[in-house]
Parts: sequence; structure tokens; C-alpha cells
Amino acid sequence: MRRNAFLFLSVFLILLSGISMAQAQYGLKETGGKIGYEDTVTVESVVARVITGGLALIAIVFLLLTLYAGLRWMTARGNAEFADKAKTTLEAAIIGLAITVAAYAITNLVLKSLGN
Repeated sequence: MRRNAFLFLSVFLILLSGISMAQAQYGLKETGGKIGYEDTVTVESVVARVITGGLALIAIVFLLLTLYAGLRWMTARGNAEFADKAKTTLEAAIIGLAITVAAYAITNLVLKSLGN
């Protein structure tokens, strides 16, 4: 129960910090306007940002799972059952990370080909 609450709180804080940073402009619109950059929001750019952000969050989750599995394996103290559970978690995290990286690459390729 504590792990789920910690995970939920961590994800919430990460999302909250991303939202507050996205709202802060730091004078970038004025600077961009002076050099001729127009801020146009298209459906493609919004979809690309959402997909990229989602895949980044998934990658963070898999990184945390990898760290958790490594710590669990190190603290198994020779207990084969705990070590096997840690290995299973590590294997699942690595497979998930590989799938996430492949999904990011495919998404990036498709969105760039649609943009040109």
C-alpha cells in the first residue's frame, strides 16, 4: 500500500512540475516574435507533445522498476526466491523499456514523415 501511494505521489509531483514549467513563458513569446517566429499550435504538434510526454513518463516508470529490481536483488542475501523475483522484475522492465524505445522511434519517424 505504501509503495502505491509513493508511486502515485511521485508521478503526481512530476506531472505538476511539468505543468507549472509549461505555463511559465520567461519572455520567450516576445523574443520569438522579434526574430519572426510565430507560435502556431496545430493538431499534429499537440499530438506529438502528448505522445512524447507519455512515452517519457513510461520510460521513467521502467527506470524506477529497474532500480527497484536491482535493489531487491542486492538485498536478497542469497535467498533464491527473492533473487528470482528480482530477476523476473528486471527482465520485464528491460523488455518494457525496449518496447517503449521502439514505440518512441516509430512515433518520431511517423510524425516527422507527416510533418514534411
